[in-house]
Amino acid sequence: MPILISWENNEKTIIKTSFVGNWTWADFPIIRAQAIEMMKSVNHQVDFIGDLSETVRMPKGAFSVGRSIINNQQKNEGNAVIIGTSPIVRVLFHTFVNTYPAIRNQYFYATSLDEAHTIIKRIQQNRETC
Repeated sequence: MPILISWENNEKTIIKTSFVGNWTWADFPIIRAQAIEMMKSVNHQVDFIGDLSETVRMPKGAFSVGRSIINNQQKNEGNAVIIGTSPIVRVLFHTFVNTYPAIRNQYFYATSLDEAHTIIKRIQQNRETC
């Protein structure tokens, strides 16, 4: 399957999805269901990394999928960092966040996996101090 999902760390606080090769949004419901099962297996907040760094062309329907995720968030679903290197991914991300300003403090954009980890580390540290 061209969308891969896995725990990003041994503590199971981050789920990473990697969008590689020729993928479509038709592949996404299976991955979302897996993510929900993964979140249900733990009793703590789970953050996400969506790695679109290998995506050059974004399939149509990204806004519909994004809205579905926002409207069906799980109790322990945390923040998400989208990794993108293509201008189209960046523009779509910022357009989506500007369209839904309520998610501005929940969704973040990065250009590398290292940057995504830095953002999530900061989020998790802030969460622990609250």
